[in-house]
Amino acid sequence: MLRLARCPRCATPLDVAAARPLAPCPRCPCAVRLDDGLALDTFRPRDDDAPLRLAFYLFDRDARPPLWAAAFRCFQQASRVDLDALLTGRGHRPLLGPAPLAAGVARTAEEAARLALLRQRDPGREPPRLCSLAVVREGDEIVEPVSGWRVLASLIAPALPAEGAE
Repeated sequence: MLRLARCPRCATPLDVAAARPLAPCPRCPCAVRLDDGLALDTFRPRDDDAPLRLAFYLFDRDARPPLWAAAFRCFQQASRVDLDALLTGRGHRPLLGPAPLAAGVARTAEEAARLALLRQRDPGREPPRLCSLAVVREGDEIVEPVSGWRVLASLIAPALPAEGAE
């Protein structure tokens, strides 16, 4: 495994001990893959600087409508609809701009593409964009404002910052 201490674009220290499979840069729109050191661009909706975020892979070049795949993991009931499926079903397509990810990542792009195929959706051949969307903490729950999806914060991995630490 590659051990990087600094972002290859801006030289900001990266927290590689807590990162897997990517180390997002806290300062610039970049995340570094730990297996090969490749720097990936990161995005978020323009004019959205909310501190609490979840990471996603967005397949929106070949896939119509845009296909969202969670880059985080959520341990929940099998009967509950996943957030990425809700965003895909709504055709959510925010105007994205380069920005720091500010969210933890627990899946690779390849895992996200396999997840899409399991859901009977073809992600296409183009690589996805790594982006983050704002969420809001309401007590012990996390709420995603576009879909209204909510889940206990303790079920999200990597863990979100504790209340007040955002």
